[in-house]
Parts: sequence; C-alpha cells; structure tokens
Amino acid sequence: MADGTLVGIRRKPSADASDQYIMSVTQDAAGGGATNMIMELVQMKGIEGATVTHAQPTVNTGSLEALGVNLKRVVAFFYNAGTETVYLNGGGTAVTTNMPLEPGMSFTDQWTTVAWNVISGSASGNDLRVTEVTLP
Repeated sequence: MADGTLVGIRRKPSADASDQYIMSVTQDAAGGGATNMIMELVQMKGIEGATVTHAQPTVNTGSLEALGVNLKRVVAFFYNAGTETVYLNGGGTAVTTNMPLEPGMSFTDQWTTVAWNVISGSASGNDLRVTEVTLP
C-alpha cells in the first residue's frame, strides 16, 4: 500500500455527538523498507490517555497468542506483511482452517476484547504486525 493509505475507520458510539472520536489506521514504509503500522487517534473529546501498542509476534506452525484478552481495548489491527498466509482465531487455539489473512491483507477487530491466536502452515515467510489501542 502507498504511504498514508487509509485502511480502517472507527467511530465511537455516543448519544452526545460532541463525545465522539474518529480513529484512522494508516500504513507507511519506514525503517529500511519494512512496513510499519501507525495508528492516529483524532480526539474530539473525552479519550485523553489512550495507549497505542505495537507487536510483531513470531508466527510459526504452532498456535500462538498474538494478542491477549484486554477489557480496555478499543480496536485491534492485524496486518500480514509476510509472504505466507496466517490464520487468526479469536478466543481459542488457532488452526489452519481459521480465518485466513493473506499476504498484504489486514483485519480490524472493533468489537471484541478476546485473545487472538495465530498460526501459519509455514515456519518461514511470516511477518504479522499487530497494533492495539486501549483506553486508560
């Protein structure tokens, strides 16, 4: 994807329109050509202190917890920067029949706080990027 490509949007539901925020997920190329995910939080009101964390779990042929349960999670973003398909499973052990994430694809979880597990059919060529935004 090109620098600054918008790949996701989330709007916080609220009865009061002044208490909403929009979060955009963008990608850019940096660090010697590696793709980095960048979460940009645009605040309109009331979400000071949100934390953005990034992880790059070592995906292999065995199920691995890529992201743990987090009751304060607002959104989780998964991007497959590798050359092999990885498989995601929310809330349980991952197997290669779960939701596939092909190379170059992304997945955004805006609704759950479950643990996300990942697996691949190959021991090499895997490069999963995970970004999570949590509230204080």
